Amino acid sequence: MNLCRHILLVDEDGFRRRDHAFLLRICGFDVQTVITPLEALNWLSISRAACHPCDLILMVGFLSLHDDHQVFEAVKEASAMVPVLIVDRDPLTGKQIVWQKPSGEQPSISYHQRPQMISDIVRSFFGGREQKW
Repeated sequence: MNLCRHILLVDEDGFRRRDHAFLLRICGFDVQTVITPLEALNWLSISRAACHPCDLILMVGFLSLHDDHQVFEAVKEASAMVPVLIVDRDPLTGKQIVWQKPSGEQPSISYHQRPQMISDIVRSFFGGREQKW
């Protein structure tokens, strides 16, 4: 079964971004990568205009973002149309934090003592909503 879900991956760390994109592609996802939340907003506006939908915005390491806070909030607000999933690490406890907001729903936060793989988190997010394209 080919999921063919389209994911916009936002991650400032080049090595981590490349590794996550590779693993997600192996799992059957179509992945577009950008470095910053501002690039994500630009990509979203261009992709909407070109009718290339995005099924999920996956942001890695941006929950504690201090710079460009307004841009970050704008990306989270984009979840009115596109779900947003943010994976980060709590600097005090070291626990993995997963913030998710399915489109049109209230956000939820979960904490994981043992970090989960990004590909597992994404597959879990889509759950029973998998589609064949």
